[in-house]
Amino acid sequence: MKKSLIIIPFNIPWNWSTDYTNQTAKILSQKGNVVICLLLEDIQQFSIKEFIRKRKRPEILKKISKNLYIHKPLHILFLRRIFKNTNLDKHLNLWFIKFIIFIFNLINNPEKKIFWTFHPKFLPSFKSLGNKYILIYD
Repeated sequence: MKKSLIIIPFNIPWNWSTDYTNQTAKILSQKGNVVICLLLEDIQQFSIKEFIRKRKRPEILKKISKNLYIHKPLHILFLRRIFKNTNLDKHLNLWFIKFIIFIFNLINNPEKKIFWTFHPKFLPSFKSLGNKYILIYD
């Protein structure tokens, strides 16, 4: 794989002791691929209200190393304790992820676009990206 854009959704926190997902992402990025890890179920998710209260800028996209980025979802709705499984938050974050991927595609002009997943529940996310991505289920 040379000069690919690889999207890896995570269902565990980035610094968890089971780090096969981290190792995969790091190795792929060291080989010249741009890797965007989507922490879709990060334990430390915050809402906009919590960032305002803490007077802190949200880290939505964080550069870990050369070619390796992490996207942390942001809860946009203020009443998430009442509306726990709201689809609006998911759709807004998915739109933002697609925008990030679009920008990376423009900048890097990858030869291949790969969706690399370790869990089958992320297949709907893969389908939402369109048919230009190769699916790798590890």
